Amino acid sequence: MDAARELADTLLDRVSDTGTADVRAGTVTATGPLTVDVAGTAMQLPRLASYSAPAVGDVVLILTTDRAGWTVLGKVVAP
Repeated sequence: MDAARELADTLLDRVSDTGTADVRAGTVTATGPLTVDVAGTAMQLPRLASYSAPAVGDVVLILTTDRAGWTVLGKVVAP
């Protein structure tokens, strides 16, 4: 497991699930349109404007909500 994935997993462990939102990790598999593999399932997802240069292989955090669906927040960068 690479350092970015380990950091993403650590962050996910610290996020409390309130029942209305959740944070997941995924890996970018395509950029046009943005496609992310989440637990073995490829999904085309919107992203925040601040995640302006997605690249295949990026480990990303994804916010899931009951109202807004799934949104890629951005890339996890290991220190």
